[in-house]
Amino acid sequence: MKLNEEQINKLKYECDTCFIDMGKLCKISDNYKKLEQGSFAQCYTDFNSILLKKYFANPHLDSSETGQVIYTYKDVVDNLINIYKIKQEDSAIPIKFYVVDNDLKMYKEPFMKGDKLEAIKDKDLSEIKSAWYYAYYLARFYADKNITMYDLNPNNCNIYDGRLLIYDLDFYKEENNKDLALINNYEIVNTCFANFFEDYYFDFNYKTNLKDYYKTKFCDDFFDEFYDNTKSNCKTLKEAYKKMHLQ
Repeated sequence: MKLNEEQINKLKYECDTCFIDMGKLCKISDNYKKLEQGSFAQCYTDFNSILLKKYFANPHLDSSETGQVIYTYKDVVDNLINIYKIKQEDSAIPIKFYVVDNDLKMYKEPFMKGDKLEAIKDKDLSEIKSAWYYAYYLARFYADKNITMYDLNPNNCNIYDGRLLIYDLDFYKEENNKDLALINNYEIVNTCFANFFEDYYFDFNYKTNLKDYYKTKFCDDFFDEFYDNTKSNCKTLKEAYKKMHLQ
C-alpha cells in the first residue's frame, strides 16, 4: 500500500526520512545482526544502541471477532509519524524512516536493553515494584499526549535498572480524550503485569492440586499488598511462590 501525499509530505518535511531504493535499504540492514521475525517485520540490531524494524508486509490489526481490519496500514504510519515527535528516552520512539517507492519499508529506533517481562520471576521484588510503578508514569505520560498504549504486553517491554522500557509502538493510538487514554493505559499496565501473576498462580496451584488458589486484584494496590506480605522473607518471585506453596 502506497503512502498518501499528506504522509509523504510529513515524512519529508517533519521527520528524518531517507527516500531510497530497495538495494540500498538491504545494504543498511545487512550491517546489523538479524533478530526474531514478527508478524509484519524483521528486526535487526547492533545490540548497543540501534534497532531496525524492516517491514515485509503492511502492518494492520484484525478484529478477533469479525476478522475485519480495525487498524489499517495508514493508521500505523500516521501513528509512527505522530510518535516520532515525542521525546521519551524509555520508549523506542522512531528516530529515522526509510521509504522505498512511496512505501514505508523500515524505521530506526533506539535499542531497548534489559530483560523481557517474562523474566520477572527471577527479579528482585523491589525491582519489579519499581518497574511496575514506572509503567504508571509512562501511562500518565502518554495519556497526557492523548495516546493509548495499545499493544503494551510482556513481549513488548523490558525491565532495566528498575524501569520499564517499551518498544513496538506501531499500534499505539491517539485518542480525543486524555481521561479515556489514562483509564485505558492504567488498565493495560495492570493487565500487562497482573495477568502474569494470575496465570502463574493458577498454573502453580493447578499443578500442585491445591484446593484453594490465590487471586490477584486488578488494581493499583495489588503489588503493595503482595510486596508487604513477602518482602520480609522472600527476595524474588520464585521464593515467594515457594513460600506460598509450603503454607
